[in-house]
Amino acid sequence: MEPAPPPPAAPLRHALMVPHDGAPQRLDQVLARLLPQHSRSRLKAWIEAGLVTVNSVAATEPSVKVRGGETIAVTEISDPQVMAFAPEEIALSIQHEDAAIRAQGLSTGSTRTPAASWSWR
Repeated sequence: MEPAPPPPAAPLRHALMVPHDGAPQRLDQVLARLLPQHSRSRLKAWIEAGLVTVNSVAATEPSVKVRGGETIAVTEISDPQVMAFAPEEIALSIQHEDAAIRAQGLSTGSTRTPAASWSWR
């Protein structure tokens, strides 16, 4: 029997203030600067999904111009593809260990992924 997938994480909400930088800028560009841990394509998807508000009004176009001083609220949702991967516990046995090296072996039946440079020849 397969373990049940983990429950989805609660959405994370960001409250941001657009800095006064002079010229108007695109919303997706400003968000990319304020939330550098996320790609512009992910931010664009959140904007188009209605998960971003500017001064409490839903912004659904990444090209909306902001001038500075606006309050932006972003509801961050997890990417289902990223959440599909979860660590699993595996049994490792120490084959050899000294001050310079540690050799470990996987238990029988475990999946092994060869290095990219390894070949069958």
